[in-house]
Amino acid sequence: MIVRDAPEKPPKSIHPNQKWREEEADRVFDKYPDVKRVHGMVCRAPLRENLTLILGQESVLKAGTEEYGQFLRSLILMPPADQEIRDVVIRQAARYMPVPDALVSVEKLTYPGSENRTDVIEFADLVLALNSNAMTETEIKRLWSVIRKRPKQP
Repeated sequence: MIVRDAPEKPPKSIHPNQKWREEEADRVFDKYPDVKRVHGMVCRAPLRENLTLILGQESVLKAGTEEYGQFLRSLILMPPADQEIRDVVIRQAARYMPVPDALVSVEKLTYPGSENRTDVIEFADLVLALNSNAMTETEIKRLWSVIRKRPKQP
């Protein structure tokens, strides 16, 4: 009896937007060391321990600052496992992230297999609801193209 080696499985390919996600997070973390540090804290602890940080009520990352917007963006790029935290993050990000950053993020992060695809689509919906009066027609159309990716409810 001849024993043959099982054929090797080809390595699982990484979606190009997953690679973009990781590279973009690295760029944010390199430019904003406090964002990297606080991102790690938020990902390791429950919402009740992080709420003031996520809401921008701490001096290290104050709501309305560029660094705070990048902090929220980092939590969308590399989301924590805790769904409660993710829910608060998308609401805050819809209020504080600049629309151009939000647009790029939602377009890149709704790829098949994205770990937070549903959250990102919800984020797109919130950005549209909160900012449509100040957006161009093109920006609104771009958001709608993402929102239409929402799975249909039975």
